[in-house]
Amino acid sequence: MSGDTEFRSPEQEVLRLLDECAELRRTLKSISAQVGRMEIRVKRAFPVAAELARDRTAKGAQSSTASISSVRESILLTRHNPRDRD
Repeated sequence: MSGDTEFRSPEQEVLRLLDECAELRRTLKSISAQVGRMEIRVKRAFPVAAELARDRTAKGAQSSTASISSVRESILLTRHNPRDRD
């Protein structure tokens, strides 16, 4: 039998579950840091689109998390905005 299919005592199972929880916490922390870095990069690379997304959020037109389609729409709007073609 492999290590995952062996019978465990309740104490062993609790320790295994606590290890899994700790691993998930580390993973979530890593994901959160990566999302933060990505947001900073997007704001630097696409300042106009980031500003439009921020304005929408401030007006309550969307939830606290931007959807990919709304960001895409903001980018398309900035491409077709004649005042930005200077």
